[in-house]
Parts: sequence; C-alpha cells; structure tokens
Amino acid sequence: MFGQGEDFARLVAQARALRAPHALLLVGGQGRGKSHALAVLAQALLCEAPGGEAACGTCAACRKVAQDGHPDLHSVGVPEGKKDIPVEEVRALESVLRLAPAEGRARVARIDPADRLNEEGQNALLKTLEEPRANTFLLLAARSAETLLATVRSRVQVVEVLPLREDQVRMRLRAAGIEAGDDEFAAAVLARGSLGLALDLLNPPARALAGELATFLAEPGSAGALGLVRAWLGGGEGRREVVQRAHLVLTVVRVLLEARLESSVEEPAARDAWIALAEGALQAERDLELGIAPEVALLELFTGAAGVTRG
Repeated sequence: MFGQGEDFARLVAQARALRAPHALLLVGGQGRGKSHALAVLAQALLCEAPGGEAACGTCAACRKVAQDGHPDLHSVGVPEGKKDIPVEEVRALESVLRLAPAEGRARVARIDPADRLNEEGQNALLKTLEEPRANTFLLLAARSAETLLATVRSRVQVVEVLPLREDQVRMRLRAAGIEAGDDEFAAAVLARGSLGLALDLLNPPARALAGELATFLAEPGSAGALGLVRAWLGGGEGRREVVQRAHLVLTVVRVLLEARLESSVEEPAARDAWIALAEGALQAERDLELGIAPEVALLELFTGAAGVTRG
C-alpha cells in the first residue's frame, strides 16, 4: 500500500501469517484507498504462495481475490437501487462464515461501505464479532468509526488509511497521465491527500465542471440554476449514474468552498454566508442518501446560493 508506512506493512505481514485481528475497520475520507487496502489484506489472508510478508499477487488464490471470485472471500455492499446494506445480507454472511473454508486457508468477509449498515444490520453483525471462528476474518471500511455503533466499534481494531503527501499524489497522477496544474482548485484537491479524489476531480470533465461551478458561485442566483443542474446531471444512464454525477457536483462544490474559506479575508458576515452554503452542500449529500431526487437536491442548494455574498 503506497504511502501507508510501516504500521500497515506489519498488519499485512500479520494477515499473511493468519495472525491479524479477526475484525478490522479501515477508516478514511473519500478516495483515500480503503477499498484497495481491503483487497491487499484479503489477498494476504488467502495467498497460497509459501513464505513472504505480503501476498504474491500471482498465485491462483491472489488472482481470484483480485477478480472478487475466490469462494472464501465474501463481499457485501449496497445493492443496486438500495440506500443501505440489507440486514438479510448480513445474516446470509454469518451463515457462510460458520462453515469451514471451501478451498483456501481462511474465510474472509469484506463489508464496504460498512457505514451503510443500518442499526439492525450492525446488531446482526455482532454475533460474528463476538464469537469469531478460527481463521475467519472480517474486513470493514467506513469513512469514520463514529458512523458505527459503539458495540461494533468496541469489537474491531480501527486502522486509519493515511492521506498521501502532495508530492506522492502528484507522482501518482503523472503516472496516470494527469497534470494537476497550479490553479487554486487543483491545490485544494491535492492538499486533501486522497489519490482517488484527485483522480476523480482533476480529469478534464471534472475540471470543466469546477470552472462552471466557480463562475456560478462567484455570482449565484436562481435564474440559471435549473438549466445548469440539468446540464450537469444530463447523460447519466439510470438513477445510479445520475446520483453519482450529483455526488461529483457536490464534492466539487465542497472543495471550492473549503478552498475559498481557507484563503478568504472577507468580512465575518460574508464568511458566514459561505459557511452556510458549505453546510447546504452537506445537507444535499444527506438528501441524496435519503433517496431525494438528485435534481431536487441540487436545485435546493443552488437556489439557496442566491443569498451568498458575492466574492
């Protein structure tokens, strides 16, 4: 895991030797690399190659894990069209984890994102956490440990996926053929230390979106909001893709607003207005997670932007 240091390397070595904690919760912000870290640990737990402190990456087990096709790796996520991970998925997972490994040396369950488990689902998970079987491992990913119940947090080892340094992000971006540039938006993205976020936000379509949003936020008003929202969301095939586009718009908005607030020397009243708009973006994110139509969630935010003091 690039940029994660010796602590994570030791954890991978423990997984390779089947001495890792039976339940791990990896936490970190958007695009921090939590899903990749889960895959690294899953490969280490199931790798069939002799010796070594990390997965070989080439044996049959490693290849199956990489393709999410290993019979002893059980992945749980949010199903298409759902807001949360259904409790039935957790109960089915518990039944599978009570069985001996099908062909490998361990049973591994991967729940990502674990913060989309509702209270019933988290309570259903407690039995597995409280009564772990030998060579059975539970790998969870969430933006924050606080999104899970205290009873769950107390039974897992929390591991933070570290942000990368700006030079590390730039190096990976260059390897992917993306030059960050020196504008304020790129600087704000790079400062967050998230390679995934940088890859999402610094590609040409997202950079164009950032320019349009910056122009709109500089002189907000309800008069062109509907057309802009429809243009930003247009082209999505199915609700899932439209929701993903809406999340991208809101992420760009938050980065722009945070950059403005970090560098702003405006009067307190003006800063308060920008802070209120940033809070509105967070509310729009929550509305999307509650199933509110993306067009409605964004329109409410951008119509409200009319009251923001012009910068």
